[in-house]
Amino acid sequence: MAERELAKGYEPHDVEKRWYAEWESKGYFHADDVSGREPYSIVIPPPNVTGALHMGHALNNTLQDILCRWKRMLGFNVLWMPGTDHAGIATQNVVERQLAAELAAGGHHVSVVNPRQVRDFAKGLGILAKTDRIDARVIARFGQQVHPRPLVEVHEKQAELNQLVTRRRQLVELRTAENNRKETISSKDVRKSIQLIVDTLNKEIKRVEKRILALVESDDEWKGKADLLQSTPGVGKTTAATLLSDLPELGTLNRQQIAALAGVAPLNRDSGKFRGTRSVWGGRASVRCVLYMAALSAKRSNPVIRVFAQRLISQGKKPKVVTTACMRKLLIILNTMLKTNTHWNPQFEGSIP
Repeated sequence: MAERELAKGYEPHDVEKRWYAEWESKGYFHADDVSGREPYSIVIPPPNVTGALHMGHALNNTLQDILCRWKRMLGFNVLWMPGTDHAGIATQNVVERQLAAELAAGGHHVSVVNPRQVRDFAKGLGILAKTDRIDARVIARFGQQVHPRPLVEVHEKQAELNQLVTRRRQLVELRTAENNRKETISSKDVRKSIQLIVDTLNKEIKRVEKRILALVESDDEWKGKADLLQSTPGVGKTTAATLLSDLPELGTLNRQQIAALAGVAPLNRDSGKFRGTRSVWGGRASVRCVLYMAALSAKRSNPVIRVFAQRLISQGKKPKVVTTACMRKLLIILNTMLKTNTHWNPQFEGSIP
């Protein structure tokens, strides 16, 4: 009899494929109730998205096994069924984006809203209880009465661009953290270690930026929009790519809507005779970050933004108020440029408030 060498590693596919076929052929996955007895079923939750098993799974399955045996002894028709999906929470964001993109591409009117808004809407109606059935009715009523803004049709490569832009932002944050750490360290060995990480991050940031640029250049629509945006003094490749990624609605909304969407629209805080300080909040943080840097550059290099900023300063406005106003002004100009498909023109000063 030939000796078989025991494999060093376990390959599930090689072993489980044969047994799965046998179980399927014998109908082990069918649970037709023909006994007439009262049914009792339990679903086995599969591992989490990491695939890691731990003592919690062992304890859970042990308790389920005890319950199933007990119910069988009581005369129930017992079904102990393996679960098929336990990744809903971990993958919800990815699934949501993919579903919204496919529905929009199919011609459906899709709105992706902040769940806090729907929950506040329910509280305003006096609905404090929360179940799946109640949530479904509240969401339907929210859509009927609020009419949330429909999602624009998503570009087929939008997900890849979003992930690349997000990855660049993560790398820049890591580099900033390492540089800040370096300023507080006196040890030469530690500083050398930190510098090694910073150099690696610099190389990776450049690689990701090249990939982002290549992706934008590969699409005529994106390339045309990027050229229009970058024709504006103060707007560079990073700002243009981030706007294409995180603000695809740019060029499709009016100036009030686009400013509110980005979170640079001044919001009132008044009550009776009280007049509170206007402030901005909400919106898309990643868009505001690049608009902030673009506004700082535009206040020096863009004639329209520079004159606008100087006028606000002469009126005694605070520096942060001036910068935020420049961010809003710049965003509205860029929105108008994409909407009208025109390159930068200093005459925008007289046409955009």
